[in-house]
Amino acid sequence: LLHAGTSIPNVAGFTSQPLHAGQVVAIEPFATGGAGRIHNGPFGNILRFREPPDGERTPELAEAFQRFRTLPFCLRWVPEKELRATLLRERRRLQTYPVFVEVRQGLVAQSERTFLITPEGSECLTP
Repeated sequence: LLHAGTSIPNVAGFTSQPLHAGQVVAIEPFATGGAGRIHNGPFGNILRFREPPDGERTPELAEAFQRFRTLPFCLRWVPEKELRATLLRERRRLQTYPVFVEVRQGLVAQSERTFLITPEGSECLTP
C-alpha cells in the first residue's frame, strides 16, 4: 500500500510510534504560501496504474507501466506526446489524485524522500 502505516506528524498535539530497523518510511513535507492548511482540490495530472495494462492491446501503456509500475506519476514526467494522449484517453485504467489547494489560495509545494530504517540509523533510498 502507498501512503499507509506509521505517521510522524510535524505539528504539536499528535502522538506517533517509534520506528524500527527494517521499516521503510516516506518523509513528505508540505510548504504553503498561506495559512498552512490544505484541502483536496480537483483531480489533476497525478496518476497511478490500477493494474498492469494489456501489452498486446495497448503496447504504449505497457511501456509506461514498465517506467512507473504502481507508483504515482504526473503527466509532465511523460515527454512523449503520443503516450500522454494515450494516458488521457485511457484514464479509466488509471487512478487519479486530487491536487492540494491551500485554504487561502496560497501555493502548495511538496517533496518526498524514502528512507530505510537501519540498526545504525537510516539510509535514504531516493536521490
